[in-house]
Amino acid sequence: MDVLDTLADTLRQTLMEAGKLQKVHVDHRATWQKFQGHKIGFVDGGVANVTSLGSAPLAIRVGSYVVTPGGRSQQRERFAFDVQLVDELYDSAGTGVYEEGFDDVMKLRDAARYCCEAAGALAMLQSEKPSMCILHGPLVIPVSPYALEDFPSFTSSTAQKLLPGGGKRREGRAAQFVSVYREQLRMLEQATATVCGVVERPTSATPGILTMALLEQLKADGYLDGTSMRTMFQKLREYRITDPILLECVLDEAEYIAPVALDKQGPDNKIPTSWAMDIKGFPRPLTTYVKPHAETMPIRVEAFRTGPFDFSELLQLIVHMSRLLPRYSFPVGLDIVDKHAKVPEWMSRQMNVMLTAQLMRRAMDSGNPAVIRMARRIVSANTRDWLFRPDFRRS
Repeated sequence: MDVLDTLADTLRQTLMEAGKLQKVHVDHRATWQKFQGHKIGFVDGGVANVTSLGSAPLAIRVGSYVVTPGGRSQQRERFAFDVQLVDELYDSAGTGVYEEGFDDVMKLRDAARYCCEAAGALAMLQSEKPSMCILHGPLVIPVSPYALEDFPSFTSSTAQKLLPGGGKRREGRAAQFVSVYREQLRMLEQATATVCGVVERPTSATPGILTMALLEQLKADGYLDGTSMRTMFQKLREYRITDPILLECVLDEAEYIAPVALDKQGPDNKIPTSWAMDIKGFPRPLTTYVKPHAETMPIRVEAFRTGPFDFSELLQLIVHMSRLLPRYSFPVGLDIVDKHAKVPEWMSRQMNVMLTAQLMRRAMDSGNPAVIRMARRIVSANTRDWLFRPDFRRS
């Protein structure tokens, strides 16, 4: 705690000297009058909990919630599902979800979810034309962990769904996650709306990427010497102090740090050589932390530079939306779309029933007794199920 207190105090004083500590003026009446009549869209994705024989069937839907503050008509709010996919999203001709070539199923699901949420944002921007689009989660993610030689491509039909209006048939490298996701971000960056992402969950990286960028920037501007910067880096690593923990002690209520354009794809030694040129071309979102309420942790905000609202106006809206949930302090529109997009357990169970029925039907159609026996064991208790494990109390 002593180390954290010293680091936070030093960083706060240095940020104030550099003019990088800013504050949102809290005035609900003025804020809502300012944004009155502007459509604001919120996007989030939900993944169903489905399992099946030796595979990872993916069931993803992306929900959107569009609201016009101050509107009084029945069209003031709109709920929709802009992307719904239940099938093999990846090409199984070679290595795919239904093959044995790629074992990290969670990476496949995460990559599909990121692309589906970006596709949902693009579809909502196209259909509703809001002034602002806010995603639940980071706006740009590090893609190097997914730029693997054996990482499967999306199917051609899936790639077309993920890039609304693209029209071009994508195969091979052009249909892989890095290529599709980069094209989606390019389209979002060029949108006429202000596009941003809001992250509520604390990160575990030490030192945090924003803190590292801030300290390097303060050193470059002459507000911090090299020895002090290296000492702070050492303490941050040694005591595992993350961005949210440090900035919780730095920021007061409604304060935020002047946004920094972050390259989230570094360091270079982690970028696969075959994808280096593509990955280095990813956009660098303006990133900051803002503390909406005195009793809650700061939240991370990432945004592109384009759109009708500048970064200070965006943070003004986010702070006032978050203060509508004082004990939770997170933009209320994202809380609404999160509940809208979540796949309930009863729906996951029904999907599992349908997948099981398809499995049995295909097994029966094969006419192979061994395949039929295997399918029966999959849908019923397996002989190595935990229910049948030996128990010394019963022996």
